[in-house]
Amino acid sequence: MKALITSLLLIQAVLGMSQPLPAPGTGTQNLHSKPDSLSYTIIPVNSNQYGYDIFVNGRLRIHQPTIPGQPGNTGFKNKADAKKVALVVMDKISKGIMPPTITQEELKNLGIVIK
Repeated sequence: MKALITSLLLIQAVLGMSQPLPAPGTGTQNLHSKPDSLSYTIIPVNSNQYGYDIFVNGRLRIHQPTIPGQPGNTGFKNKADAKKVALVVMDKISKGIMPPTITQEELKNLGIVIK
């Protein structure tokens, strides 16, 4: 059985059917084409909270009314924080990184305080 699996993997590699794996710890691949244009809009959500919309080639692609990666429905406390994250997401999209996830560490590095 082990020999059969090894043989199948070898055949797949020889035929060029395998796709490259992401770098360890990244969880993403640059398999999507880069967009021609990117833009964002800061949106009001709930009471005195903000989110953002990301547009790719003029079409709404990401509607993010809450702080990404956080439980609940809490938006950003101010427009500046929403803008910081929207710009990071757009940078990832421009590099072909999909999905353009935001980590806890990135939020911390951007100075966004989560309570």
